[in-house]
Amino acid sequence: MRLTSKQLFSDFLPQSLGQNVLLVGAERSDEFADAMRLVRQGHKVVVVNPHASLAARRFAKDGGTFVPTTIERLPLALGSFDLICENYPYTVARVKGVCEEDPCPLWLSARAIRAYAMARLRYLAPGGRWIVFTESPGFAGALRSIVRRDQAIRRKFSFRIVRLINAEAPQSSYPRLSTRFKVILQRHPAESHRTSSVPARKAYS
Repeated sequence: MRLTSKQLFSDFLPQSLGQNVLLVGAERSDEFADAMRLVRQGHKVVVVNPHASLAARRFAKDGGTFVPTTIERLPLALGSFDLICENYPYTVARVKGVCEEDPCPLWLSARAIRAYAMARLRYLAPGGRWIVFTESPGFAGALRSIVRRDQAIRRKFSFRIVRLINAEAPQSSYPRLSTRFKVILQRHPAESHRTSSVPARKAYS
């Protein structure tokens, strides 16, 4: 029998090196417990979410950095991040020119999904990674599509999708689908001038 364990924010960082970490949309007590674990290991951790949950308030009270806003409004003065983590983002909104009356999936608009991605990618330090867990094959596939279509993004970032079984992914009561994907976009190191291509992988739809 194969043993699996759910992946945590702290799984993606070396314990011996202080890193700048941004957690997007964290609400659950287990997410903030993992964030505080990183703080105690010497990492600088910022959590951004317009909703200040009880766990978020406790995190701030214990000395953590919680910013009650959206990532689109996060001050650039906070600097860049070596790791940005996001679990099961809510990707339904009103999109001008696509669905202005009723919310729809962001991936129905290439413009909207690109803006969504760039709001995160602009904060990545050289070599930094944006790791997002999602249940949505449409969302994962849309991120792959914008990388394939946008030469400027391909020059600066590598891209990978890993399909997970449920037991390997972070827990949440929000997802209604049983599929799980880990999407990773990584900024190339500053000294690299590669024109990276997206690895050939089976498309999820």
